[in-house]
Amino acid sequence: MSYEEKAFEIIKKSIKSAIFIDEKARTFFQKNEDLVGSREESLSEELYQNFKSSGISLDIHKYVNNDENNTNLKNYLFEDRDLVLLDWNLDDQSGELFSLELLADIVSRPHIHFCAIYTSEKGQKLDHVFNNLLSFFSDETEEYYTEIKEKIEGVEGISEIIDDLHFININRNSIECKKKLGYLFQNKKEILEKIFEIVGDEDKKCALIKASISQMTTYKSKTQNICPSIVSIENKTLVIDNTIITILNKEENSPDDLLKNLSAQITKQNTSFTQLLGLEMQSIFSRSSAFIDSNLLHFTKDALLYHRENYKKEGLQHFFPEFIKEIMLEKANLNLRNIPISLLEDAFLDSENNNSIPDDSELIAMNIFYNSTKLKNDNKLNFGDVFKKEGEEEYLICITALCDCLRPDKIDNSFFFAKGGPIKPSDALKLGDTAFISYLSERQMVKWTDVNTIIDANHHKYSPVYIKPIQFSIIETQFSKEGELSFYYLKPNGEKDSFQAKYITTIKSNYTQRIANHAFSYPIRVGVDFVKK
Repeated sequence: MSYEEKAFEIIKKSIKSAIFIDEKARTFFQKNEDLVGSREESLSEELYQNFKSSGISLDIHKYVNNDENNTNLKNYLFEDRDLVLLDWNLDDQSGELFSLELLADIVSRPHIHFCAIYTSEKGQKLDHVFNNLLSFFSDETEEYYTEIKEKIEGVEGISEIIDDLHFININRNSIECKKKLGYLFQNKKEILEKIFEIVGDEDKKCALIKASISQMTTYKSKTQNICPSIVSIENKTLVIDNTIITILNKEENSPDDLLKNLSAQITKQNTSFTQLLGLEMQSIFSRSSAFIDSNLLHFTKDALLYHRENYKKEGLQHFFPEFIKEIMLEKANLNLRNIPISLLEDAFLDSENNNSIPDDSELIAMNIFYNSTKLKNDNKLNFGDVFKKEGEEEYLICITALCDCLRPDKIDNSFFFAKGGPIKPSDALKLGDTAFISYLSERQMVKWTDVNTIIDANHHKYSPVYIKPIQFSIIETQFSKEGELSFYYLKPNGEKDSFQAKYITTIKSNYTQRIANHAFSYPIRVGVDFVKK
């Protein structure tokens, strides 16, 4: 089976429920005498029949004005959907802003993996649709762009590079973009410096993208919407958070071909393999990770409440839900252990291997995925949480046992951490899993070991490697709105002191445990003396 065929099967299996939204759509109970003869009415029937034959449940919604502000309706439209087919012009030849506002709600729901802007637009008008998506989802507001628009226009020489800025915006993930950035930094540095000062974004490429958007006649959002992580103007596809968004013309993508064309558009992307891997794993999880078995059915609610009472007597009832969740997840993990993943079959991977050497940035991204996840909902100090000390290049990772993190009163709110500092990406990649390193983000890699700078490089390999556990009092374990915690400690002279540190990410359990195991061997080290020459 070819890669394209596998991709199509994976995408089709991962879409179980879809919805088509169009102001001219035909709803299920619409009478024939109420029809106006629009293409969208017959399209609704064709889509329904085609999706039904593919094993996909399709609902159809006829948009009416102000639907984008109806919370209950949006919950009905988008909850438990895998694919949304969204018309671009939701008010005859206009209504693009209504589509964008609905799209913002779609991408905020992590379970929706696909959204197709299903439009009558074609040719260069499709590019205009794409540009509107880029400006609406840019991590800034309409007010912000109004504020910087005239300032950017007033930069001397801006007309010389405005086309270059637009090129960087729409080709931000391409090799050509890197070349264009290199040219501008080498030849137009003074103009760029003025732009950076106006935009105020530390990320230089993002600053130039925002400068481009400020000069575009496109819709901007009244609220901040997350930026796309992947942008492909050639495939008219972008990825925002968990949602793959693609633009499809209605005439060129008939209901018979829609799923195949959607699949083809996704597989053209450089990152399609890893996206498909995630989709296949999620499909397997939903089909095979049953949480109910005969053992669970052999005890009642009363037995579960009895166990909870045991926790309650010790003042630990808040730990009980965490324990049950952990048991359930372990059950699902065991169910999945022996289920094969088609994309990881040896024969298939061998056929796809062209022995190319990936760029360092890809290897770093892979290691970030392997070892860390930035949690959005868990805002209490926990095992593996990493913090950066305010104003310094010093990092702290929590190595306190998980049960103690959940019950801080048991340890008098005294937590163990390991201290780390930055390491060059090239050094981190060379060391691999031979060192105690964590990958936090594209620009943040941390080493957790003490390095003896007295020993020269030739003899350093013979010296012991230590991770020293450090204790801090964390009175309030819940993060502030800014994601910060206060760390309290005693100075050598006995005085109390404190500092602020900001949450960066969470290192996964096995990776953190490896660091913790080594750190807690530090207190049992034994000193010896030898004569040194």
